[in-house]
Amino acid sequence: NYMNCSVKGATEVTGFQLSFLTKLTGTKTQDNKGTLLDFLSEMLTKKGITPTSLEDEIPN
Repeated sequence: NYMNCSVKGATEVTGFQLSFLTKLTGTKTQDNKGTLLDFLSEMLTKKGITPTSLEDEIPN
């Protein structure tokens, strides 16, 4: 996966530290009613991924 792939000189994203997820609460939706973390949580829930199963879903 490439983050910011349209940016000249962008590099491949190979992973991130889970502590980064707490920063997603500061990324608001366009209408300012939710956050990126809210969106990710909703998507994981729709796919049946629970916090306890998340470790199994994301390889090291």
